[in-house]
Amino acid sequence: MREVVRPAAWFEHVNRLALVGRVLAGTMHDVSNALQIIGGSAELLQLQASRAEMVERRVAAIGSQTKRANALLSRLTAFYRDTATDTTTVDLRNEAEVALALRDHTLNRLRVTASIDGEAQTVVANAREVLQVMLNLLVNAEDALTRVEDRSIRLSVERSGDRAQVVVADSGPGVPPAAAAHLYDPWPNPTPPSLGIGLHVSRALAARHRGTLVYEPNQPNGARFILSFPAASGC
Repeated sequence: MREVVRPAAWFEHVNRLALVGRVLAGTMHDVSNALQIIGGSAELLQLQASRAEMVERRVAAIGSQTKRANALLSRLTAFYRDTATDTTTVDLRNEAEVALALRDHTLNRLRVTASIDGEAQTVVANAREVLQVMLNLLVNAEDALTRVEDRSIRLSVERSGDRAQVVVADSGPGVPPAAAAHLYDPWPNPTPPSLGIGLHVSRALAARHRGTLVYEPNQPNGARFILSFPAASGC
């Protein structure tokens, strides 16, 4: 049978749809929780309208949860609908925070301790494509952590010379040396729910903006992926 050669755009589109599917359930759960808090607060307002302090707290809760639900839906909708490849100034710290927010429910369900450190670092790239890479790295880390008890992911936003980078480090089992040479090949070991193309797409998206995606072992165990771009001029 003749091998079917897929264009890069096909891999990118399929990967983005797969990410939307994985993000959707968690986002809907978080939005549902926010709506429950809003509804419960509204009911308590009706019952305790005469208590000014209680009313103030509940109004604040309604406002914050409404903003949270809107933000989650806006992030997911923008990621799904945005097909533009235009470049602009992108804050890597902001995109890392968005990626963590979209995976918050799953990370909590898996009992993963997730953290982010570092200051804002700006690059010239496409925001949606940068977010797609970060989501791929987070999803891969989550899948690896299901095989260990101590589960943590750390995102570090850093400056290295004239480059800005995000390091995604996990406490998983790491990548076997024999597999490292084929890490970015499409379809290496596709096992549900992974399609086996996330790293292949991610490296291509990074390269589109003069970026690199490099793997190295984490210490004392796990994996580190370094997503690096030329820092925006003047930063």
